[in-house]
Amino acid sequence: LKSQAILYTDNLLDYQKGKELFGLLIKKYNQKAMTVHLARCLINLGEIDEAINIIREFVTDKDAGENAKFQSAQLLLQANFFDEGIKILKDINETTKNRWLQQQISDTLKEFRQYLEEDISIDTMGRFVIFNSARREYYFTNFVSVDENSPLLFQITESIEIVPFSKKKEKISCVIECNSPEEISFTEPYTMIFKKKGFYTSLLKRTISFSSDRWRRIEKISVFSPWQDIKTDQIKVIRDYKVQEDTAISTISFNKLKPGVKIEVIFSPRAGRFESVLPESTGPGPAGAMVFIPSDEKFEIKIKFKPIADLLAYYPKVKIIYEEKEKEIQNLNVSRIVLNSGRFDFNISFDSDITAHSIVKTRETIYEIDEKIDF
Repeated sequence: LKSQAILYTDNLLDYQKGKELFGLLIKKYNQKAMTVHLARCLINLGEIDEAINIIREFVTDKDAGENAKFQSAQLLLQANFFDEGIKILKDINETTKNRWLQQQISDTLKEFRQYLEEDISIDTMGRFVIFNSARREYYFTNFVSVDENSPLLFQITESIEIVPFSKKKEKISCVIECNSPEEISFTEPYTMIFKKKGFYTSLLKRTISFSSDRWRRIEKISVFSPWQDIKTDQIKVIRDYKVQEDTAISTISFNKLKPGVKIEVIFSPRAGRFESVLPESTGPGPAGAMVFIPSDEKFEIKIKFKPIADLLAYYPKVKIIYEEKEKEIQNLNVSRIVLNSGRFDFNISFDSDITAHSIVKTRETIYEIDEKIDF
């Protein structure tokens, strides 16, 4: 019966027959592990309420294994019950020693973002969408310093996020079309890129899941321009290295910093034993970075450490981040909206009217100077 039930659902996609056979296995032969398969059939047949009820009962059973609970959580997410599904995933992640499961949970959670109920009043808005538009200008070099004569790699990325809200759980189809007079290198998720009438075009079709839950799945498309070799006089960074007796000092001098800029510096233990940094960092950043918030356009960081034997020079990794953000309140009832984030136009079409509540525009400039170490 198990083999027949799986054949009907996995190979023939006959969920009605699967429902009958899995139901028989559970009721007559007490095969509780088949509950997940039965719930999957019910969801695909549109019998959501019954599916959710049996999943809720199943995951409270102390005999339910973590793999079965993981599958149950995935079904809850498929049925648009984000809060419940993610809670189960987080509970599994806290107790499991299964690295494969931990990785699967991590990959799943990347698709979601949490919003607090007090942030936005869903009851007064009904069904609506927030659009996040982001432009990222990224500069990279592995040279020692950056000045007007230094070569840099440069790339622009434009992204659109669709954040859906609703009183009830529902799904709406959506088409995102990107048009640009300039070349598109690739998109994430990957799409075909066509050129017609002098414009580069990509097309992405999606189903948007609306919910009143705090957690929600974010639909996003990012468009990347080709890498360019350029130079810039917008910033100046000089890295220096010297040794005083048995102490090494890496000095990083900055000029032309904008107000509100954030600096991240990563010191690698490959260079030696860290001793101190001046000024002190404001706190830890990603990947163990030291974070600094300069108050002037000129700034200097000195890192002292005990160098390892045979070290000739060391220049730590530096990242300079500047971000601007603005919010436009819209509250327009539309089925189609055009967003321009700078280089690209995004035409977003829904199969029914939604309220475009607001557009949050972010512009981020990043200079990354890679670590350089000589032995």
